[in-house]
Amino acid sequence: MPRIEAPTLAEHQALRRSALVQAAAQILAVDGPHAITPAAVAAMAGLARSSTYQYFPSTAALIRAGVEEFFRAAMERIETEVPAEGAPMDRIEAYIASTLDSAVSGHTAMMRLSSLDLPKECHDRVRELHDQFGDIVGAALVDCGALDPEVLTPLVTGLVQAGARQVAEGVPAEHVRRVIMRLIRGACPGC
Repeated sequence: MPRIEAPTLAEHQALRRSALVQAAAQILAVDGPHAITPAAVAAMAGLARSSTYQYFPSTAALIRAGVEEFFRAAMERIETEVPAEGAPMDRIEAYIASTLDSAVSGHTAMMRLSSLDLPKECHDRVRELHDQFGDIVGAALVDCGALDPEVLTPLVTGLVQAGARQVAEGVPAEHVRRVIMRLIRGACPGC
């Protein structure tokens, strides 16, 4: 009989599931989604391969859990680094800086997700999670009185995504941030 490593069976199972999710997110960030397999995730989590199937019925489910954890951690970092109050352009600039910083730690792996043959619900979930980042930008654009923030928000987040790709390819993040901010200020002269 396996040893339970927590006060209750439910807590033990939650710890194991969390270890698998953390391992999937780490593999995703370092090696990309193609490297996520039940065996690789279990090995990184220090569990038996069969343990993954107790919590995740498929590799796609493991990838989805890793993606959700990756986005959760990124959103937590952005919420910490982007002030909820303050000048709208300062908030947008903090968002851009945080996003570009994350380009060095996993954004490239996340960009690979769009080319994978994942179930539609996985791609839909990635899009849904990614839209949460746009909400931060959209709120700041509304606060600064930008014209047509509904159109401008996805344009700004797309610009930041393109900038993150450049940073991942070696362009200095500070340079990319300055260029993006010049473009945004040009589009929002009243901000």
